[in-house]
Amino acid sequence: MFALSPVEQAWLRLSELESLVDARQHDAALQLVAELTSESIQQDCPAVAAMAEVAGNAIYNRRCEPEPALRHAVRSLSLAQRSADPRVLAHARLASTRAAWMGGDNDHALAELEAARAVAESSSDAKLAFFFLNMAGIIYADVGQPEQSIDWHQRAATRAQAAGLADRAALAQSNGAGRWLDIGLRRLRAGDTPGALEALRTCVQTYEALWPELEKVNAISAMVPGSSNLAAALSHLGDHDATERAVDRAEALARDHGNIGVAACVAVSRARMLVARQRGDEADRVLRQAIDEAEAASAYPSLGQIYDYAAEFFEQRGDLAMTVRVYKRLLALRERMATERAETRSKMLAIRLETERAHAEAALAREQARQMHERAEGFRNQSLLDPLTGLANRRQFDEALSAFSQDTADEPVCLAMIDVDHFKRVNDEFGHSVGDHVLRKLGSVLRAQCRGNDLPARFGGEEFTVIYNGIGLASAAAASERLRAAVARENWAALHPGLQVTVSIGLADRSEAPSPAALLALADERVYRAKRQGRNQVVAA
Repeated sequence: MFALSPVEQAWLRLSELESLVDARQHDAALQLVAELTSESIQQDCPAVAAMAEVAGNAIYNRRCEPEPALRHAVRSLSLAQRSADPRVLAHARLASTRAAWMGGDNDHALAELEAARAVAESSSDAKLAFFFLNMAGIIYADVGQPEQSIDWHQRAATRAQAAGLADRAALAQSNGAGRWLDIGLRRLRAGDTPGALEALRTCVQTYEALWPELEKVNAISAMVPGSSNLAAALSHLGDHDATERAVDRAEALARDHGNIGVAACVAVSRARMLVARQRGDEADRVLRQAIDEAEAASAYPSLGQIYDYAAEFFEQRGDLAMTVRVYKRLLALRERMATERAETRSKMLAIRLETERAHAEAALAREQARQMHERAEGFRNQSLLDPLTGLANRRQFDEALSAFSQDTADEPVCLAMIDVDHFKRVNDEFGHSVGDHVLRKLGSVLRAQCRGNDLPARFGGEEFTVIYNGIGLASAAAASERLRAAVARENWAALHPGLQVTVSIGLADRSEAPSPAALLALADERVYRAKRQGRNQVVAA
């Protein structure tokens, strides 16, 4: 079995992270996000780090914590841009879309959504396609286009169903059902009562048909807001008994899952039902309690909905003091939310700049480390090369011979010792400058004759060596003979008229010697035997 590389292991851990997020084990998931991001950046795998940050963004979105969600989104986008992986970049853009939407910056959210569109819609990644389509539905609803939103949610549900993602399909259908409530309320405000009633009935019918599936897949993220929407639609339709049942269920779900904002919104539907039943005092108590709870929980989006209805309710009851109080709070809330949206945009810009600066500094540090490594490698290479011939020097030869000799593999290794015949005569007759040219040219001949895994080296003075790796004595002898012949037929007279150069070669096999020193001594003894036997020859035994 092949061992996985660190990067392959990181991609596998992403699957573990996704499972933790789906299981809502958020603390364990966030710890894994931090580990994966750090490790993947160190391993220079920005794609994995980006996807981990996307998961961090999703967790904080679920927790309704916009600032950390924004930080994860910005980091994911910066890392994804470095990865140059279109799918990863699309996921990161969707994380940025969610963060911008949570901060109330729908213009930026739409821009990021459009940037992810081409990859997300055509992707074979069903989850990516679903996230894009469903997020598009949410944002188009938020900018006042519920009809278009319904189409996006339906497409999201269809894509999820085709991929067997039943829980996500149910979520998208629930979101689409909620848009019919938005359409109904908008038509009521416009005075289109028949159109409003039709939309509200569609909302109720869709939720009632969908509810068994929501319960089957335990889609809590859809059931909590969905039950509230269903109660609101029923209350506007005037079906008081059904409204009361829906309100009770919605409030129980919201409180069981700690969503005070939804519980407070449900109170509006309960109050509307109580008013219709001529039970104004009860409605009064319900609204006051809802306001207190929502204010204590800082459930600002819910407070806007509660204040809107409460102001109308208290005005009709003639409670001027409470009406003024609610209107003042409504105005203050709108001002606060506008300020927070502006602050979120400012924070988003600051976080982007901070992240880009951090990545630029990290990139600079990596480049400096690379350059230092290259310089160190350059110095090491210089220390291992003979400056005259460009071949390996004695130090590199000794290291290589020791490594080959210690290797316990069955692969054979042979050593050739090469000595230039009558080199002293070359220096004496033609000069040391010509002698240097001879050594340099011999280096070129050795390089040309050796294979890629052989190691030619200058041993010292006019002595050279070749370590033949992976061939036995017979093959090494044939290679050495080719080398000897190549030296003999070289046009040495081009360096100086009358110059002729030959070499004597002694060859030994690793199997013949118990140590590197013994192998070297055996090759050296054979090269001297070649010289005694007349030079310009190879001795291999």
